[in-house]
Amino acid sequence: MLSNGKTVAPLPIASALVGDDYIAQIMVIGNNRNFISAIIIPDFERLKRYAADQGIDAADNGELVKNEKIRSLYRHRIDDLTKDFARYEQIKQFVLLPDEFTEATGELTPTLKIKRKVVEKKFAKEIEELYSKTA
Repeated sequence: MLSNGKTVAPLPIASALVGDDYIAQIMVIGNNRNFISAIIIPDFERLKRYAADQGIDAADNGELVKNEKIRSLYRHRIDDLTKDFARYEQIKQFVLLPDEFTEATGELTPTLKIKRKVVEKKFAKEIEELYSKTA
């Protein structure tokens, strides 16, 4: 539930996005917040091919996810894939992370489901930055 009282189920939003070629993993956030945001793990194999085709030079995944052209690509894809959702269900802010969630690093269960509490704690700084920006 958003801070304005609107109930938003994260699963339909995440499901609409995780099918995208450039998104490997996603966690939608919004509980007790003013708007919906997301943590996104790109499909780095596809993203690196796209970057090469666009002449985007990045030394590593960390540099790649901070590139404005890459962020713009994701903004466009997110907006397009969620255009049929109510305005309050659309993702206003997002962060692209340079490393996949894995069971070994603690973000995934043995059945590969995201451990929301672990991710929220581990990436608390990044999440707070999403909400400190203007939507």
